[in-house]
Amino acid sequence: MFPVLGLLQNLECNKKSTCNNGVCVFSHSIVQRPPPPKPSSKPQTALPTALAPKKPPKRPSDPVPQPAPKKRVIKSEPSLPQTLSDGTPRIHASAAHSKIPVGDRQRSLSALYEQFYKMYAKLDDRKTCAFRDAREQETEIYESTQTNTYKSATANTLIKLKRRAPITDSTSPVIGTENTIRKRLEEAERSQSTTLTRSNLKKYIPTPAQLQEYGYVVDIPNTLGGSEPSAVGQMKDCSRCNQKYIVEDGDLLKDDCKFHDGKAITTKVDGRRSRIMSCCSTQMGSSGCCTGPHVFLEKDAESLNKRAGFIRTPLRSDSLDVVALDCEMSFTTSGMSLTRLTVVNSDAEVILDELIKPHSKIIDANTRFSGVTIKQIEESAVFDLVGIRSVLFEIGVGSDTIIVGHGLENDLNALRIVHSNILDTAILYPHPAGLPFRNSLRNLAADVLKKFIQDAAPSSGTVVATHSSLEDASTTLDLLRSFMNKN
Repeated sequence: MFPVLGLLQNLECNKKSTCNNGVCVFSHSIVQRPPPPKPSSKPQTALPTALAPKKPPKRPSDPVPQPAPKKRVIKSEPSLPQTLSDGTPRIHASAAHSKIPVGDRQRSLSALYEQFYKMYAKLDDRKTCAFRDAREQETEIYESTQTNTYKSATANTLIKLKRRAPITDSTSPVIGTENTIRKRLEEAERSQSTTLTRSNLKKYIPTPAQLQEYGYVVDIPNTLGGSEPSAVGQMKDCSRCNQKYIVEDGDLLKDDCKFHDGKAITTKVDGRRSRIMSCCSTQMGSSGCCTGPHVFLEKDAESLNKRAGFIRTPLRSDSLDVVALDCEMSFTTSGMSLTRLTVVNSDAEVILDELIKPHSKIIDANTRFSGVTIKQIEESAVFDLVGIRSVLFEIGVGSDTIIVGHGLENDLNALRIVHSNILDTAILYPHPAGLPFRNSLRNLAADVLKKFIQDAAPSSGTVVATHSSLEDASTTLDLLRSFMNKN
């Protein structure tokens, strides 16, 4: 038999009172539930609070109103006066954050102020200067000491201040705190060490061997100077198009030469390195984009000496320490000839700037680079090569003078001068790849001085750099000072 689980006790016996079973498994006591009441139209009376149905709890998503935050009232501390009752500057420091007791600092500041005030007795703004310097001096001592050294450092500083002479001028180099004066003196020494004087610069002068390596003429050639002043009738290689031609003294304006007036530069075309011309962006070796007369250029000392003889700079007892110079040259029937000379002193002040008339006929004045025209030379040039050299020596350029420039071997060759005291910025700032590569003056000015010179200017559809001999000479002095600062 299955056990009686009592599960049927929840069911009403269908026989109810007529059931004759002694023990009935069904229920005989289930009470009938009344039907639910119908809604009434009469108003219902409110139930007592204890009997009122409770509201269902709010879901988590329901917003819960928050009480408005209370505004925090910050009470500002009353600002302390700048001075004490006796006019002494006040220490503004929190005792909790000062490594030195504030009382000790205040006593030091008062003593410093008293000493500065005495020292500045002859100044119109005596109190202001003493107030400022006392505060700065105390701060310097505080920042450079610890608890056990603060008082002794203050005492030593007071001794130094007492030894100072009274200040009579607010622009005096010895006015201010100890650190201020020390930095001022260091700056003065640094400035003095970079002053362009012979004594400061002689250690940078290259040796004769170094000068020769960079193409300088260090000895007067053995050939007879000026024996062949002109190359008319001679066969030469054009320095622009490399074609051979005979130098003529007739119609020099004809356009027999096709050439590029730019330089070959390396660039990337379709991901590959390629050499193109800067003037027209065509491949190196392409037909020239400009036309003009054939010209030639001689570089060896013997040939140059035949056109015009070299001389040495004379020994002078009153020679200038330092000058910077730059030359502009034009193509003539003698090759490349001097047409402008600019000389500045160590302060970049012009002491000589003249156009020069070559002894041979000008073929191309190089106007697009130098800015000098044939007309200007014909109308304004007073000196020839011999005359301008005499003027150069008369203004104080001698054998002891240090001549500064960039690529000076070209300038000295144009002047036909042999000189050994040279400072060439092309040598001071060598190209990373070494010779024959050289840094241009324009690139050095941009990289070292953050200065842009020889700005590009359009000429005949081409973009070229225009030179200013004054700007170039002054820039070499700036580069020299920068070199000295770093060395």
